[in-house]
Amino acid sequence: MKKLIFVFIVLFLCGNVCLANEITGKGYGKTEDNAKKEALADLSQNIYVEVNSEFSSIETVVNDAFEELKNKVINLKSDLPVLGATYEVMTLREEFFVEAGLSYNSVVLYEAELKNVKKQIDRNLQNLKKKIPNAEKEALLKGILTNLAQYDRFRIVAQFMQSKNIPDVEITEEEIKNQLNRVLQKADTLDRGLEKIARGIKKKKIYIYPPTTRNSSEITEFASAVKARLSALVNTVASPENAHYYLSGEYQILKNGIELTYHLLDTGRNTVHTVMATFLPAAYKGYDIEPKTTDFDKLLKTGVVISGDLRVDVATSKGKRDLVFYKGERLKMLVKMNRPGYFYVVVHNLKKNEKYSYLIDYYEGKDDRRFIYHVSADEANKWIELGEFDVVPPFGVETLQIIASSEDLINKVPKNNFDYKTELYKIGNNPYESVGMTRGLIRKERKDKHGKNVSFAEATLVFTTLKSK
Repeated sequence: MKKLIFVFIVLFLCGNVCLANEITGKGYGKTEDNAKKEALADLSQNIYVEVNSEFSSIETVVNDAFEELKNKVINLKSDLPVLGATYEVMTLREEFFVEAGLSYNSVVLYEAELKNVKKQIDRNLQNLKKKIPNAEKEALLKGILTNLAQYDRFRIVAQFMQSKNIPDVEITEEEIKNQLNRVLQKADTLDRGLEKIARGIKKKKIYIYPPTTRNSSEITEFASAVKARLSALVNTVASPENAHYYLSGEYQILKNGIELTYHLLDTGRNTVHTVMATFLPAAYKGYDIEPKTTDFDKLLKTGVVISGDLRVDVATSKGKRDLVFYKGERLKMLVKMNRPGYFYVVVHNLKKNEKYSYLIDYYEGKDDRRFIYHVSADEANKWIELGEFDVVPPFGVETLQIIASSEDLINKVPKNNFDYKTELYKIGNNPYESVGMTRGLIRKERKDKHGKNVSFAEATLVFTTLKSK
């Protein structure tokens, strides 16, 4: 049965993307090293987009194994390791341009890593059976969690490359966490739990992402407090671009507490360490812990439009995942397309007392041309700055939805009206309907008037604004 499930997953994952034998990523930088880093990040993102878009089109659950893998892909975001990449480096004016390529022949590297990780898991499981002190048991269980996180990352890429040699791991993350919770002492204050987490982290130049729940990208007040207080306990940097390591976390709301798990990743997105703490209700009293936009987040992740080889990406000055900004901060919005084309941006405002969607305008004008940005050949594969935005009240959750096309989008812009109170071009007061409207407009047409195939792409970004840390 497992083999049949695996074959189905592989066939589904491959779709059109397996017709090629290589996936690429491109990057620009002032130095060759920065350009390579950007190209690797782009390559990893391209793998993630392809895999996640295939899963997102599923409306029904085929079986538990399939759903479990789907959830792993979504939760890992773009943290996928790249092994065996090759580089082509060119100097353009005063910049370096690097194209990173990952051949499907590199699947053997992932298979070898999976075998090594399985051996480590099996060895640790055998050691767990021995009579050992709780401190040693805790270290072993955290080691297994690290191994399982690394296994999942290698497994997803290996399956993307049609591997048929992926070893099974019998133990699950949930089973290990249950055992670990029986060993760990529950923290009755936020600081005590975070101090225990920090004691297990010795690396320097770490960028900390605020933790999210498994079913949302929203940053809650609890998550913001975790990031702020943990940042004071470990050696951190203010920007992901300057980091040597990343702390990527998630938390699960239990019946009588919160279970917080952080994975320490290196720049190659390999999991090098795992830390965990469980908090009693008294530790997070006064903080909002439940995300308020779970349904909208799910809607965004389901049915993302990707057609052809066009890619679009969106980021901020703090990166593009697990984002929180505070009153008085100024953030930059950036968009990147892998080839010339067009895009427009819809902002969905999900704040407590203000829910609406609007278009960002770039130019003066009387028609929808004001909303459409044309990416020239010189701008392709480069981050384009859309402008700076100040964080002001009211605070809450906002989502950017980027719609891109290889052809002009002048006839695909949603109907809009200028709102004199907000001075925004609103397309509606129901963000759920607005998402369907934008996707519906571009799904209707796959070819231009000359019969040429038109490529479409979509990217989304969620960020939370709060009054204070």
